[in-house]
Amino acid sequence: MEFDPYSHEFFNDPYEIYRYLRDEAPVYHNEKRGFYALSRFQDVVDASVDFRTFSSAKGILIEDLPEAYLKASPMMIMMDPPHSTRLRKLISKSFTPQRAWDFEPEIRERAQRAGAAYRGRARGAGLV
Repeated sequence: MEFDPYSHEFFNDPYEIYRYLRDEAPVYHNEKRGFYALSRFQDVVDASVDFRTFSSAKGILIEDLPEAYLKASPMMIMMDPPHSTRLRKLISKSFTPQRAWDFEPEIRERAQRAGAAYRGRARGAGLV
């Protein structure tokens, strides 16, 4: 079975491929697109903290990003320690549970407004 994250089949129904990856190919290699995919929870957790083996410094996409782009547009998600460590310390104070709860009234109000705009319009589909 081939895992192509850009295929219509995967987009329309990913669950069969997810099951295949977990059961049959927990470390999947797609030679055509040139990427590896981990599908089991603990493997993903372990990889997320092993930046020496699983680096994000070259980008987070399947396609390789040009070096000039990486240098011109540095983003924290595409940095490994120690470069990301300083930035994470700076912003971590803004991402506390209390700060998230502070946004609840605004998010709730926006969601209610968006839902009201679509109420009665969707046929055969529900809003999530």
